[in-house]
Amino acid sequence: MAIEWRKQFDLEIVDPRPGLVPFVLGEPERTAFAGLSGISLPVIAGIDGTSFEEAMLITHRGLSGPAILQISSFWRKGATITLDLLPRRPGDDWLRAARNTNATAKSLLGREWPARFAELWCDRYISSKPLAQMTKAEFEDLAQLVHAWPIQPHETEGYPKAEVTVGGVSIKRTFIENDGNAPRAGTLFHWRSRRRDRLAGRLQFPMGLGERACRGRSCLTSKETFVAARRRAESAA
Repeated sequence: MAIEWRKQFDLEIVDPRPGLVPFVLGEPERTAFAGLSGISLPVIAGIDGTSFEEAMLITHRGLSGPAILQISSFWRKGATITLDLLPRRPGDDWLRAARNTNATAKSLLGREWPARFAELWCDRYISSKPLAQMTKAEFEDLAQLVHAWPIQPHETEGYPKAEVTVGGVSIKRTFIENDGNAPRAGTLFHWRSRRRDRLAGRLQFPMGLGERACRGRSCLTSKETFVAARRRAESAA
């Protein structure tokens, strides 16, 4: 409904998209990891300098869990996210120490991750050689991938599975004019696809319409009504 008010209030719209939503993987990753549905592990999910350290859950279609849901709000179609699969073991000193043993990546990572995930992940991305026999390039690939596994989601699960809508009505300006001057900058309102008071248990989304004048309890039917409500709110502040 908020988007439909755009023409009436002459509002700028930021392209809306689903947020706090699971990812759907493309092929062949979707098929390969579908058999691990239900497995979770701690990760740091990141994109463009934003990151969240939480759990990741593998689903039959892709990835979910708190870390994925939160990073999804910053993702756009075609972008790549990175997953640190060993957030509790920063750096590669522990891997380098294992080069003096006959351990393979699969056996070593099987102690850190669920065994089935370690087996499939290593079979797909890492040499089966013992670490002591890996070339420098092979070892560096391993050290890089465990802390920055690049994933390019095919799409999200869309609005039916989304907890919020990202974008929507811009909050760059309001209708309040100051003695004939240009509209002042300020919060207009924040609209969400579902009424939630949390962002995956971490971030708060204030819900307001005309700031504190209308907290989702009434609907403004005209530009004049909005202006009046905003002025009452400012007078009461």
